[in-house]
Amino acid sequence: MTKTTRQYKLYPHSSHWIKLRFLLKADTSTSGTKTFSEDEEMGELVLILNENIEIIDENWIIDVESPFVVAKRGQGLNQKLLQA
Repeated sequence: MTKTTRQYKLYPHSSHWIKLRFLLKADTSTSGTKTFSEDEEMGELVLILNENIEIIDENWIIDVESPFVVAKRGQGLNQKLLQA
């Protein structure tokens, strides 16, 4: 199944939605001047909005290999809350 077909099935009225894509970057500049090369991409966020500007879908893609992302394995937040 292609991505286009899948989107059509999820959003049958796709002619009335907006797709926004944001790049997530870490600001690595230490001075007041910043160049494009000083930003480190950490991932992206894609939002799908309907005709009422309501979020109907979101997709986070995080680069866990980035030095600016702390990825830990362990108990989930729900398990920790249940134990408290």
